[in-house]
Amino acid sequence: MLRRRRLTLFALAAALAGAAILARLAGEPGGGDAPAAFSVDLAPAPDGAWRATYRPDRPVRRIDLGPRHNGFRSRDWTVETPGAALVEEDGRDVIVAEDGRRLPAAIAVRAVARVNGFAKQYEPITPMGARGAVLYTGHFQPFAAAGRRAPVRFAIRPAPGGRVSAFGETAAAFADWASPHDHPAFVYVGPDAPRAFAGGRLYVDPSAPGWIAAEIETALPRLLGFYARAFGSGGAGDPGNGLEKGVDVFLVMGGAAPGRLDLRGDALPGQILVALSGAGWRAPGEGAREILRRALAHEAAHLWQAAARPSPAGAPDWLHEGAAEALGVEALAGAGFWTLAQADEARVRARYACAAGLDGGSLRAAAAAGRWPAVYACGHALVAAAAAAHNEAGAVAAFWRDFAAEAAEKGGYDLSLFLAMVERRAGPDAARAFALFPGARHAAPERELARLAALAGAGRASLEPARGR
Repeated sequence: MLRRRRLTLFALAAALAGAAILARLAGEPGGGDAPAAFSVDLAPAPDGAWRATYRPDRPVRRIDLGPRHNGFRSRDWTVETPGAALVEEDGRDVIVAEDGRRLPAAIAVRAVARVNGFAKQYEPITPMGARGAVLYTGHFQPFAAAGRRAPVRFAIRPAPGGRVSAFGETAAAFADWASPHDHPAFVYVGPDAPRAFAGGRLYVDPSAPGWIAAEIETALPRLLGFYARAFGSGGAGDPGNGLEKGVDVFLVMGGAAPGRLDLRGDALPGQILVALSGAGWRAPGEGAREILRRALAHEAAHLWQAAARPSPAGAPDWLHEGAAEALGVEALAGAGFWTLAQADEARVRARYACAAGLDGGSLRAAAAAGRWPAVYACGHALVAAAAAAHNEAGAVAAFWRDFAAEAAEKGGYDLSLFLAMVERRAGPDAARAFALFPGARHAAPERELARLAALAGAGRASLEPARGR
């Protein structure tokens, strides 16, 4: 009996040791090991593509590159290192050894530079003029376990005569580099230097009409100034925009199709990318100027939202994007581009845009189907209604400031925190009505949203005497 017990313990110990070794080889936590860290070299290839070379700090069997995102890697990425292959595993792109053993110490991947037209995802490589590009490091950064990104340092090289630039740092090349925000970032690679403007740096596509860059340089500091006043300064290194470092703004031009006036905006901590296409951008018409300003206000709001990111549980898109829409409207008024009456009108229009976008369905169904105009408009109306629960003026910036402060203490924001704040401010009936809206089908969503705002305001007014104003 004693001998059998010793043999069983020996077998168990051997099994655990084997599992730890396999986990270590896979580059995932196991047996007390930290995940594999990577150095990733990015450089342009002579044919206009890009080459990414992955070097893990230990032997690994697989490199998880993340979600497939419509299969852009399987279409545009080719593993050049013999014995390694790019495969799909459970909706993720993974580099594996073809023989099932360890991957080579360095794995080279060729990536075609292509604009994918993603609706809600960053482009991996955005061409910028004939010789420049903006890289999004997130699509090149491997993942460890449970959706966490693996530690990574980048080495980024331009073509001869070019430079690399991000976050106020411009050099002939980046070596052993990582974003100062501990987050994926945009990096410019090309021949041009950024130009300074109040509060940041502007990277301009050589084909961009001059009026667009001038509008960004004039409008964005005013919008950033509103957010700085609303949310507070970023610290000693603050250049006047409420963030600790200046903002990188990337202006990218696409095609010039007649009759088109298209804009795609992206934001990351400390960075904004604006990609424009269509012939409508050639001249500074009021319609084009208005679209650009509203996009800048929305993306700038995301810069402050990044100070309190969604919790690990996640937050619905309508909350994150709707808040940026509602904050952007206040910023346009606060910066003097709109009147207060125009801002109020925009909130009302959001209710009707929400109703039109839902088309008889629910907000949850619209989000699942990727009907983003409905998600943005409904979120705008819901967050504006929640602001009525928070303060008499219905100021979204004041609501979001307190919401973000509480989220920072709790490790991020989500729907439960949003509903809890509504309940504290306006009572359980208001919170219940907000909780039900996203999943319900409404005969007249615009009227239901107006009812929510009135219910929130009435609940706040009834509870304020007990709280003490």
